[in-house]
Amino acid sequence: MKFPRRCWICWRQNSPLTNPRSRTKIKIKKGSTNKELSTNLLRLKVNGSNEVLLTYCIDINTRVKKVGYTETGWSETSLGGNAKHVNWILHNSYPFITADELGKKAGLDAPPSVPDAVAGAQAAIWHYSDGYELRVGHNKAVVQAIYAYLTGEQNVGMDNEPAPTLSLSPENAGGEPGDLLGPIEVSTSADSVDVSLTGAPTGAKLLGPDKETEVTTAKNGDKLYVKVPAGAPDG
Repeated sequence: MKFPRRCWICWRQNSPLTNPRSRTKIKIKKGSTNKELSTNLLRLKVNGSNEVLLTYCIDINTRVKKVGYTETGWSETSLGGNAKHVNWILHNSYPFITADELGKKAGLDAPPSVPDAVAGAQAAIWHYSDGYELRVGHNKAVVQAIYAYLTGEQNVGMDNEPAPTLSLSPENAGGEPGDLLGPIEVSTSADSVDVSLTGAPTGAKLLGPDKETEVTTAKNGDKLYVKVPAGAPDG
């Protein structure tokens, strides 16, 4: 999967995502430079769909603007060899796991709030992306514990990339035999995906955007159609 240069995509599949308006401030340092920043998951809307991705920042000195973002490969980010450690953080923090699960892994006696879980994870990511350290004794104990866990010896890195996202809109389409059903829009983060009909009547065809050519692959934004032969049984 590819990722925007300044925002690292993070998500939890098959579970609702929570992105509260409340934020937790953190104090960090790099050499003689001290910063106090509010942390929150950033929201990116996928073009051509209603899907919203919650993301963390990997470039502390760049402000996120309300503009279109393109995706780049891991090697094109500024993370270098630390990409695998950021990837590990994403797979071991909120929202990929719940705040409750993160709290247990970090050795907390009680689940952290979502803003505190996000703050600890964001601080850990900035540790690897920008070289900033969380100032011990100047932050919430719960945030410090999460940061320590995510940057500790358990973080051996994770080289594999998350699986590409894929969704169809609408998820279901209906009509009469002989009709052309669609359009069904494809939203995916992959360069292309394989597509096929399953459980369709004999003779049904999956057509591309031109409504005539049968297709077996599709890319993000493609509009597909299904041609059901006249006389096909209901189903």
